[in-house]
Amino acid sequence: MGTLPVEIFNPLDLESFIKESHMVLDLIANYYKDVEKYPVQSKVDPGFLWKHSPTVAPYLSEPLEEILDDVHNIIIPGLTHWQSPNFFAYFQANASTAGFLGEMLCTGLNVVGFNWITSPAATELERIVMDWMGKLLKLPHSFLFSGKGGGVLHGSSCESIVCTLAAARDKALKEMGGHMNITKLVVYGSDQTHSCLQKAAKLVGIPPSNFRPIITSSSTGFSLSAHDVRVAMEEDMASGLVPLFLCGTVGTTGSGAVDQLDGLGCVAKEFGVWFHIDAAYAGSACICPEFRHYLDGVELADSISMNPHKWFLSNMDCCCLWVRNPKLLVDSLSSDPEYLRNKFSDQSNDHEVVNYKDWQIALSRRFRAIKLWVVLRRYGEANLMSHIRSDVKLAKHFESQVMADGRFEVVVPRRFAVVCFRLKPINGGNVCEMNRNLLEAINSSGRAYMSHTILGGIFIIRCAIGTTLTEERHVDGAWKLIQEKAADLSKKCLITPNNQILSCGPRATISASTPNWQDGTAWICGGNLRQEWTLIQPVQWMVADEVDIEHQDGTAEVAHKKSIRMKQRTQNLSGFSGLLFLIAKRRFLGQAPSSYTTADVQLWRPYLPRPHNKFLSYLGGETRVVVIDCHTTLAYLFAHLSRSLHRGCSFTLKYQLPNGDPDTLISVTTNEDLDNMIKEYGRTTSLKSPGNVYRSTICQEHESHERSVLEEHVHQMLHD
Repeated sequence: MGTLPVEIFNPLDLESFIKESHMVLDLIANYYKDVEKYPVQSKVDPGFLWKHSPTVAPYLSEPLEEILDDVHNIIIPGLTHWQSPNFFAYFQANASTAGFLGEMLCTGLNVVGFNWITSPAATELERIVMDWMGKLLKLPHSFLFSGKGGGVLHGSSCESIVCTLAAARDKALKEMGGHMNITKLVVYGSDQTHSCLQKAAKLVGIPPSNFRPIITSSSTGFSLSAHDVRVAMEEDMASGLVPLFLCGTVGTTGSGAVDQLDGLGCVAKEFGVWFHIDAAYAGSACICPEFRHYLDGVELADSISMNPHKWFLSNMDCCCLWVRNPKLLVDSLSSDPEYLRNKFSDQSNDHEVVNYKDWQIALSRRFRAIKLWVVLRRYGEANLMSHIRSDVKLAKHFESQVMADGRFEVVVPRRFAVVCFRLKPINGGNVCEMNRNLLEAINSSGRAYMSHTILGGIFIIRCAIGTTLTEERHVDGAWKLIQEKAADLSKKCLITPNNQILSCGPRATISASTPNWQDGTAWICGGNLRQEWTLIQPVQWMVADEVDIEHQDGTAEVAHKKSIRMKQRTQNLSGFSGLLFLIAKRRFLGQAPSSYTTADVQLWRPYLPRPHNKFLSYLGGETRVVVIDCHTTLAYLFAHLSRSLHRGCSFTLKYQLPNGDPDTLISVTTNEDLDNMIKEYGRTTSLKSPGNVYRSTICQEHESHERSVLEEHVHQMLHD
């Protein structure tokens, strides 16, 4: 009986190592060269990769060429491209040549330095690098190994907070007399503190009810107030609880806010709590003298962490944690099984030998120190400061563009390279939904990627600048995209650059939501102006408490002249010419109500064919515009569209036929489009009217008849 041929297997063949490494390097280099061409946010649907992957792993080996083809054709299209110069979401995870080379050394040497004996150079290089970094940040000497403190490299600030919180917990429980008191311990942060603090509190056993996310506000720039922390701690102590841990932040995730470290440190000292500083994002900037003051108060802290993989060109993953008293960390996290003991392990207490397994959660650890060491040596302090200042300069540039456009506002002061902005509120419109739509339009374009947050109940868009490849042209391109998408929304929401209501404009195509008669909404269709965009002052409507006509199908129409009154007329309409209709329909459930608001009943008002008419354009609440109403047939509509097309206008028509046909969306930009629409829907399409059904034909007689009916009705409504 025969057997299958067996492959010659050499997993670390040096010849293939060199050849295949070059192939991977070429792929990565080409990726960086082309990354700008990819949609920043991945366009794939959930589960896409399952469709392109076999259900089991291969039995025999596959050529690297095939694997890299799949990386290019399947994996890369499914990525959100964090290294794209158009990536402005969250916080950057920037990369560099030195960071990549350091990562290659870390991976290639592949040591596991959990204690000194397993890789002495790895342990001692980490001590050296952590003191280098501490001195760059001008940390107090007590945080350095040379000052009896010390630092460790973790994967993220989340891990650092878990470790320091565990150390604080064990110290407090020892002083309180046992673990049974853990339900009394309380952890404090702000509503802007990173969510990892709450997760860490859960992991170390703090009851969820004992986590205090203290509310911040715009009055403090969304930074945590020392006064508010003191009040919270006093209230907890009065209730028999014990303050344990306070986290201050330098560069919050939401807005880049900076907490009042010196004030928080004094409160922490007063109440005997562990004070940790999370400088994951903005800590890197503090090597620059102009930003170092944001760390004032660090001398009062027990620990501080920052992430070089965010802004220090060090590639994922790399987090620095310094502690003033390493013994507290070791006491909480150490383990001493026999199989890890050696003649040097017992010397860790003399501060000459460090066993980093006791400074972290896991036993195994990567040689991260060599990566950070390469970055620091390859670039030096001067270039790293220049890199950070360049990003801040780009952020200032973007901020100035936002502030120069009257439609937008910067919501919170920019401190580093995060700009928080939004479209301004428009005459009572849903500004939150409007900005959500704007963000979705930006991201779905593929040309940029941004994220959001909520500050003081306000939805804002974040533009975080810091990706290594980002240049001024990319920032300008992102702003141009934002303006473009805002203009598209303006056509739908009737917004102008001067924050005014706008009726319509040259070549304007306006569309909105599908009609929902149960809540009274109609939809936007279109109209035109012969001149440039014309600003219209808001007009408030009031509807009398009567319904002229109520049909058996539940729709009602308000068309009588006494049912519509103006509270305010429009102004500054010299040279205005246009057409706009409103539909007057409302579906009632059961008994018709005795009174209506602008959100209840849609009003209609056609164009008057005379100069300088006082056109009413403000639509309150959820009111929408439609080109068809109970007094207009498709014949008149088609004739009007034909005339308007000669004026260079375009329309998007959306309507529902009375016979129950589905909603229809038609784009009309040429006479050919209009002819096609007429052919498709016929010349005898009927529309209901009170007591009548019109079956109309496109002809001058019908147009004249319908126009005279409209003019007579509006004339009476205005002047009678």
